[in-house]
Amino acid sequence: MVLPQPIGVCLLPFLIAGGATGLLCDKGGPRALAGPAVGAAMAAAFMAANGAPFFGAPPHHALGESLVLFTVAGAAISVFGDGIARWHVIVLWAALAAAVWPFGIAGFETPDPGDMLQMAIAAGCGCLALWRLTSLSQDGPAGVGVAAVAAAGLAAVAGFARSGVTAGLALSLACACLGWLVWAWRARRGATAIATLVAGTSIISIGVEVTRTALHAPWALLVLFFCCWPEAVVARVPPLAKLARRKAYRPTALVLAAAPPAVLAGVLAFVASLGRTAP
Repeated sequence: MVLPQPIGVCLLPFLIAGGATGLLCDKGGPRALAGPAVGAAMAAAFMAANGAPFFGAPPHHALGESLVLFTVAGAAISVFGDGIARWHVIVLWAALAAAVWPFGIAGFETPDPGDMLQMAIAAGCGCLALWRLTSLSQDGPAGVGVAAVAAAGLAAVAGFARSGVTAGLALSLACACLGWLVWAWRARRGATAIATLVAGTSIISIGVEVTRTALHAPWALLVLFFCCWPEAVVARVPPLAKLARRKAYRPTALVLAAAPPAVLAGVLAFVASLGRTAP
């Protein structure tokens, strides 16, 4: 069954992420598993739009497979990785997998120099971006909030670059992050880090898929990359700096600071689309 687009793209991931997080964070619930709820919502949104990724070959099946695998990996880390000493190693391998998996096995069987270069650039940028996002989880739900802003910007860039399916998935990710944030105040710090990790890997995979399927070169993604450095904006905007001094409001300040690059990326993508369609 294919759900109507507004429900499948926006409402479904919001309700799944919010409902699962709320239930898992309930008194006596397994709070450690609240982190992967974002990934579960994304996997559900993908399957509602495209079908099961591991059965048959639905559109963008490699992207759907990566969303499912990152969710399972996040759940495994939540259950068995308490007190992990090498968190940076997990972030590194997660970013590499997120950048490479959308190319599929065929990308390695018949390697193309252009694909290899694109893969290397995506892996390098993905590692840096995911490291920054996960470091923001030290400020409570800031990492997930910034991921929601970046996903919304990615949806705009993908839409204007004529990559419709990935635009819908990016919007689904933004809604899933918002649903998770409803219950963020009850989530443990470890669950927040896992949620940020799953959301960040999803952004990387979707971004890679946008570069591979867009009709127009999505150069605006380079601007979106700077969403991962909200502290630089906070330090230069006095109202945000004042808000960030209060610990309870620091995540809000960081999320607001991530908005300008996302908005600018969307505007640049829109301008570029006008130039492409002009006679």
